[in-house]
Amino acid sequence: MRVRANHPQTRINYFVATIRPQYEFLLHSYTESVRINTFFDVALPLGGLFAIPFIGLLLDSLSTLTVLTVLVLTASTIGVLGLIENSTLAAYANILLFVAYRPFYYTVVSDYCAKVFGVATFGKVYGAVICLAGLFNFSQAGLDAITYVLCGGDPRPANLVLLVAAVAIGVALLLFVRARGREARRRLLGDEARMARAESQCLWPEGAGYGSV
Repeated sequence: MRVRANHPQTRINYFVATIRPQYEFLLHSYTESVRINTFFDVALPLGGLFAIPFIGLLLDSLSTLTVLTVLVLTASTIGVLGLIENSTLAAYANILLFVAYRPFYYTVVSDYCAKVFGVATFGKVYGAVICLAGLFNFSQAGLDAITYVLCGGDPRPANLVLLVAAVAIGVALLLFVRARGREARRRLLGDEARMARAESQCLWPEGAGYGSV
């Protein structure tokens, strides 16, 4: 199985680095953007502390496909909220969702790597994922060019690009995991059927019966 972890981390880092200028444009108020930035600075570490127990509960209670679906829906919602202009409510809702999504994303990626590739190779796989994600962070220069050079400081086109990428990559990942899950279930059912036939043959060898001599 492949791990598509590069785009979400780019979105996370880009949002953290540009939250104040984004909301200065979206809310048309420097003072309000500073207030939102201050709230974000406090909510970011606290969000991780409060979200971790619930994240563990989700991972223990739901299937991998369901957890990934929640992750994709959350990322898409954050993208949509980042397009709303002149709404302080949307801004604060976006921040609260983001500070919960950030630890959720990192935990899901590590959990997915451990389940799919095993504990023995977890370090190599997770390290490769983080390395690739770091390389993808160079795309932030392109997002800045879209925002400040092409769009005059409007962050919505860049956010729209990230939203479309999140939906496309997320749906592709969900379809891939779903297909592999079905394939694994078919193999499991086939193995169980073969084991059942083998056990029945051991219990009742061919030619043996109540009327055999």
